[in-house]
Amino acid sequence: MSCPNDGIEGASEQTSAEEQRKRLIATLIRSGVRVINPEHTYVEETVRVAPDVTLLPGTHLRGATLIEAGCTIGPDCWVQDSCVEADCVVRYSVVEGAR
Repeated sequence: MSCPNDGIEGASEQTSAEEQRKRLIATLIRSGVRVINPEHTYVEETVRVAPDVTLLPGTHLRGATLIEAGCTIGPDCWVQDSCVEADCVVRYSVVEGAR
């Protein structure tokens, strides 16, 4: 048996999460991060990204991640709980727990 309100709260939560994602991306752009395709870039609140970083489409930055200045991340990267040092390029990769 299903509840008449099934899905409504989920849709509301999804909209809220999408709005939060857009705000985070806008904040990064204002701080000097180049986000090539904001609709396909995902960054959690816990992530720190320095100015002069380029994020390409399909980039997912999660957890306690730090991206230092001059880096290019993406396309199609998953970086979690990692530090990417200045001027590095990470493409088509999964990076977890790297320092």
